[in-house]
Amino acid sequence: MKITSDTIAISNAPGVEPENQVVRRTIGVPGEATLNTGSAAGNLATSVVVDTQVSEFALANRTRCALCKHFDNEAFQRYLAQADHPAAPMHVRREVNDLRASLLMTYNASMTQHEGQDGDMDVEHALKAMGFCHALTEEAGESVVVHPLAVCPPEVVDPVTAPVGYFKPRGNESEKFADAAYDRVMKAAAGKGEL
Repeated sequence: MKITSDTIAISNAPGVEPENQVVRRTIGVPGEATLNTGSAAGNLATSVVVDTQVSEFALANRTRCALCKHFDNEAFQRYLAQADHPAAPMHVRREVNDLRASLLMTYNASMTQHEGQDGDMDVEHALKAMGFCHALTEEAGESVVVHPLAVCPPEVVDPVTAPVGYFKPRGNESEKFADAAYDRVMKAAAGKGEL
């Protein structure tokens, strides 16, 4: 699916605490109107709207995979280079090609940063950004590849014991960046800044 626009706005409703404000993400996608006969009648401007509480959105911005010590882009790039070598085992080449196909089939808003000049997804660019998650790999017993903008899946998050899942800051710089991302969202929700 080709994405035509992707905007994020905070409601800034009066009298509502910043963490309880609503973040609305609006993703524009092309739509096609068809007649009862099945023939195309024209194009429609359609969009997907996702509402989230600011507290959840801010936490997700603070705990992106790219900032986590478990995210390993370098090891994944070595794996890709080995898989793309003509002498690589067929099962390894198939795994990488399946990942490429999966990226193309599940093209979503977070992947718009990987669009080529033609507006289509640049799969190789997306693969260059991705990495292994060592924590999820250990739990699954097989390699788990994640995008740097991803966060821990809900099944490893527990509100009391693991509110951010397996996320651990990569280091001091990563922690400062994560804190700044969180603060930027909260300030925007308080009407004191922009996203």
